[in-house]
Amino acid sequence: MEEVIASTLAANTTVLANPYTHQQRLCLAMFCFCIAVVGTIGNVIAAAALLLDKNLRQNPSTAFMVNLLLSLVPVNALGLPWYGIRVLLEGSFPKNMIIILRVMNLIFIQVHLHTICAVAIIRTLAMMHSHTYKRLMQKRWVAVCLVVIWLYSSLLWLPLYSGVFGDLKYDRRQLSVSLSSDTYDRIHDSIAYGLPLFITSTCYIFMYIKVQLLKRGSSRRHKTVDGVQENDAINHWRNHVTRTILVIFVIFTVCNVPYFIMLILRVDKILPTIWIIFLVIFSAQFCVSPVVYVTVSQEYRRANVHLLRKMLSSTRILKTSQNEIVKRRNTDDRKTEDSTYSKRQTFLIPR
Repeated sequence: MEEVIASTLAANTTVLANPYTHQQRLCLAMFCFCIAVVGTIGNVIAAAALLLDKNLRQNPSTAFMVNLLLSLVPVNALGLPWYGIRVLLEGSFPKNMIIILRVMNLIFIQVHLHTICAVAIIRTLAMMHSHTYKRLMQKRWVAVCLVVIWLYSSLLWLPLYSGVFGDLKYDRRQLSVSLSSDTYDRIHDSIAYGLPLFITSTCYIFMYIKVQLLKRGSSRRHKTVDGVQENDAINHWRNHVTRTILVIFVIFTVCNVPYFIMLILRVDKILPTIWIIFLVIFSAQFCVSPVVYVTVSQEYRRANVHLLRKMLSSTRILKTSQNEIVKRRNTDDRKTEDSTYSKRQTFLIPR
C-alpha cells in the first residue's frame, strides 16, 4: 500500500514538473521561431517604409502606426526566440532571469495592445467629430499620447515584480508569469488584457454600425428620379471602409478574445493542449496585425510597395555592377594576354 501511494505521489510530482510533453513544447517553440522570423522582417520593413515616406512622416497619425510596429520588433526579434528556447530547455535558466525577461516582453506586448486601442479611438473620433479630430491630431498631443501609452504599459507590469500585489512567479502550466493570488491575478489580467480588448471591440463595432447607417442614408439621398442610380464614388468608399473595419475587427477578435477567456478561466490547468493552441493564435498577431494594418490603407500600402521596389532595384543595380566589374576584369585579362602574346611573337621574329 505504501509503495502504491509513493508511486502515485511520484507520478503527480512528475506531471506537475512537466505538464507538457516534449512534442507539445517542440511544436510551440517551432511556431514561436517562425512567427519571430516573419514578424521581425515584416515589422522592420513596414516601419522603415512609413518613416522614409515624406508625406506620411508629416502626418501625426502615422506615429501611432510606427509605434505599433516598433513595439513588436523586440517582441519578435528577442521575446519569441527566447520564449521558444525557454520552453524547449525547461528548468535550464534561473527563475529570476525568466521572470524579468518575461515581464519586459509583456510590457512591449502591452504597448502593442494599447496602441491598437488608441488607433481605434482615434478612428472613431475621426468618424464622429472630424473637427475635434483635426484639432487634436497635432504633434504635441500625439507625443503626449505615446508617452502615456508607454508609461501606463510599464506601470501595469513593473510594480508586480516588487511584490506589492503578491509574489510574482513563473507558472509552468501557463508558460508565463502570474501572481500567487488567483484573485489579484484575474483582476490584473482583466485590466491588462480585458479593458483594451473591450474598448477596441466597442469602437470597431460602433464604427461598423455608423458606416452601415451612412450607407443607408446616402443610398436614399443619392437616388435619381427612377430610384435606381446611386453615387458610386461614395458607395465604393464606404464599402472599402466597411471591409477594412471588418477585417481588422475579426483578426483582432480571433487572436485576442479567446486567449483572454482561456486566461481568465485558467484552461491551462484543465486542457493544456487547448491552451497551447490559443497561445500560438495569440502570438500570431505579432506578425499578422501589422500586415493587415498596412495593407488596408492605400497610403501605407503605397509606401511599402515603393520601398520594396527600391530594395529590388538596388539589388539589381548591385548585381549589374558586379557583372560589369567581372566583365571589365575579363576584358583587362584578355588585353593583357593579347599584349604579352604579341610581345612574345615580336621577340621570336628574326631580325
